[in-house]
Amino acid sequence: MTVKSFRNESFLRQKYLEERASLDEIAAQTLSSKKTVRRYLMQYQIPLRLPDQLIFEPERFGTRRVNGALVDSPAELKAIEKMKLLRSQGRSYRKIVAVINNLKIPCRKRGAKWHVKTVFKCLNPLEYPMVHQRTQ
Repeated sequence: MTVKSFRNESFLRQKYLEERASLDEIAAQTLSSKKTVRRYLMQYQIPLRLPDQLIFEPERFGTRRVNGALVDSPAELKAIEKMKLLRSQGRSYRKIVAVINNLKIPCRKRGAKWHVKTVFKCLNPLEYPMVHQRTQ
């Protein structure tokens, strides 16, 4: 696979303006830093997006980011299904936390333990909308 250079103006215009890739995404593709990509965007007079113009799609437990797109995470979806099953059996959120911690089901932060509020948010995503979501 050939890595495109952050020094290539047409590549930067394509990625940043047309595909609306973030600085982080372009940096990862070009094996460079976000700061370097930003410097070359400014050098080529490519207008930088303002913070309120950024596209931010929330990443919830059960999804992960692959090449900038949200995709389902099978392992995390399996954990959510286990939580739903326990809840349908009448278990409290506190009991669910105890069970999934005992089963060593990993949470997003590897090595961390589950908490009641986290399980509640996983099972009730509509009650916790992402307030930072922005649109085009």
